[in-house]
Amino acid sequence: MIEYSTDLFDGDTIRRLCRHLCGRCSKRSPMPRTRASPRVPLLTHAERPAAIGDWNDTADGIPAGTCACTT
Repeated sequence: MIEYSTDLFDGDTIRRLCRHLCGRCSKRSPMPRTRASPRVPLLTHAERPAAIGDWNDTADGIPAGTCACTT
């Protein structure tokens, strides 16, 4: 059971967080006193393209050649 604030998170987010946590734990070393490797990915193989492309779509719609700087 996980208790969380529904004002801050929706159920899908918490389920995804649980999958990530379970994935990290299942890839731990069989030796319980060793550190978890930072090389174990947090995102699933299916989530990786979404994180790199969809979630990172930060296009701002500023026309090419337009300077956003002030002088």
